[in-house]
Amino acid sequence: MSVINDILHGVSTGPSVRDFQHASKIFTSNAYELSPKYSFLFHVAFDVNSSLSRLPNLEKIQLGMLVKSVQLPKYTIDTKTHNAYNRVNIVQNKIKYEPVQITFHDDSADIVRDFWYDYMSHYYRDSDYSDPSYQQPTKYNQQQTEHWGYQPAKYGSNGSVERLLNSIKIYSLHQKRFTEYVLVNPTITSFGHGQHQQGQNEFLENTMTVSYETVLYNYGSVLPSGEPDGFATAEGYDRVPSPLTPAGGGTTSLLGPGGLLDTANGIGQSLSRTTFNEQGQEVSNPNYLGGGLQALRSFNKLKGQNLLGLAGAELKNIGQGILSGDTNTLNRLSLPKPGAASGTNSLIQSAE
Repeated sequence: MSVINDILHGVSTGPSVRDFQHASKIFTSNAYELSPKYSFLFHVAFDVNSSLSRLPNLEKIQLGMLVKSVQLPKYTIDTKTHNAYNRVNIVQNKIKYEPVQITFHDDSADIVRDFWYDYMSHYYRDSDYSDPSYQQPTKYNQQQTEHWGYQPAKYGSNGSVERLLNSIKIYSLHQKRFTEYVLVNPTITSFGHGQHQQGQNEFLENTMTVSYETVLYNYGSVLPSGEPDGFATAEGYDRVPSPLTPAGGGTTSLLGPGGLLDTANGIGQSLSRTTFNEQGQEVSNPNYLGGGLQALRSFNKLKGQNLLGLAGAELKNIGQGILSGDTNTLNRLSLPKPGAASGTNSLIQSAE
């Protein structure tokens, strides 16, 4: 009865601190689906032709990690205005893809510099020769046999035909999901190194301008492997579970994220995990070790806790939120996922 009385007392007096309901319902409802994206949460992946490039695969991944800023695609629509009996009609003619500027950190390992040199030396022959070749007189001299200027190298079988840079993928990250912009057939139109200046304490950077032929759009969920390309597969990626999750030990909560109910849900998913064999058939592959570790960590976290008292306090907060019209209350609960029995994350399944 004390819990019910506390709930009724909270509803009658009202919360002491609350937000504006209009803004709250717009930006926090349905798992923050209408909340704005942050400009600093992004990832860039460069699809470099492995048959032509001399860069190691690790540097190709690290190149995207060194992007300091990147512009998203911009478009200009060419139109023409016609008059039909003095009525204005605007007719579209074509679309123009505006160049995109990318800024890199000038890293101490010279990964960005190596990428640019790989690109430049593939398309232009000027860097193939040493200083003595440039010291020779060219006026009134026999025609040189060296190749200069634009002439793609043939490091691969089709070096003069294939592109060194196939695409650039820009990912906007938000709510464990991504929005992808693919710049198709990009061409570097300008590249500039930084500037040294005494009296300044700033980092050096490289700037690059890219033109492209079109843009492809995609979206999906951020997964431990796969998309975004190179995001979770790079060396040094933090794979240690958060202490707020069941895999990281969980919290002293019963209904919230990382609590007892969330841990039970995670254990059920681990024990009911399925994979595909070589024939493409779905087979049972339980993760007993993962499920056992989650159970052990949750037990150690909740050992000695007053579970009845925790349940009363959490039910009180839930009841106050629901009765006061807080539509975000249920979003803060860790409810069992419908796909837990089959080992499938229902949120990812519904998003696909």
